[in-house]
Amino acid sequence: MKRSNITSIFTVTLYFLASFAAFAVPEYTAPYSKTVPVMDGKVLDDPAWKEIPWSGEFVVQSSSKKKKKTNESIRKAEPGKTAFKALYTADSVYLALRCEEPRMDKVLEESGVTEFWKYDVVEFFSFVRKDELLHLLLSIHNRVMDEIPNAVNERTGGYNTWEARSFRGKKAWFAEIRVPLFLLGTAPKDGKNPVSFPFNLCRFDTPTQNFTTWADVTTYRSAEQYGTLRLAPPPESALPLLKKALELPPDIALIRRWNMFKSDPYWDAASKAEKTVCDELEAILKKDPSLAENAEKFGEKMKYLDSRRAAIEKKHKEDLKKRFFED
Repeated sequence: MKRSNITSIFTVTLYFLASFAAFAVPEYTAPYSKTVPVMDGKVLDDPAWKEIPWSGEFVVQSSSKKKKKTNESIRKAEPGKTAFKALYTADSVYLALRCEEPRMDKVLEESGVTEFWKYDVVEFFSFVRKDELLHLLLSIHNRVMDEIPNAVNERTGGYNTWEARSFRGKKAWFAEIRVPLFLLGTAPKDGKNPVSFPFNLCRFDTPTQNFTTWADVTTYRSAEQYGTLRLAPPPESALPLLKKALELPPDIALIRRWNMFKSDPYWDAASKAEKTVCDELEAILKKDPSLAENAEKFGEKMKYLDSRRAAIEKKHKEDLKKRFFED
């Protein structure tokens, strides 16, 4: 073989290897934890996070139009570094983010939520299955917003609650996000095989007007460009709990649904018809406000009330239809 041909092959090989490295999909493995993080944004003081190292330094989004227009200003004011860590428990995936911000005095105050993403926020994206893109946002000022598709609402029966908290320091702000396994719709099924799904984290900071991302995406809605979040195999003792987590809405979703239930126009009829059940639910919450011990019992009773409320709504609509269109 001629030397020139060998050189050409070598050059082409290096090109493809370099291209692969540039577009390599990042991966992160979240360990199982018996210790549940306290949702207050104070990541550095939480024992649940202590042994888990920070990972995944973010990069400026490669397709950012703002970047192309303001290259000079960005070179003078690079965005603060962002890193994250993750774990999962018997019922939820937890994420912690560290958002360094040397220009904290330049952070914009939120004047409204119409264009929420234009303020200092972190964003969680996951694509567990087709048509189920979860998009969750948390701001430095502790505001939240989400995009939850109808496919997820139908699968969860409307029990689509998640939670997040931020904590603002002098040179950085921190975020904690809890995504229930019930909302994600997936969890490890045995103690040998991990579960993984497309996932990404993003940040926007107002001092430098930069979008930074964990996976270097050109669009936020393409699972093919996301990184991978892997849930490590859990201990055998956790398997029954994980199975139950996919069947029963989590504590935060149950409590939120109960509060929404009481403001529902069909609630009065349901509460009068099922006063005993309602009184039992109020008694459970009074005794156990966070449902730490009674989530399963509360969930079963809420499931029953949901069916009763739905039946009352259905009958009401049938009566209206008969009154206006058949009589």
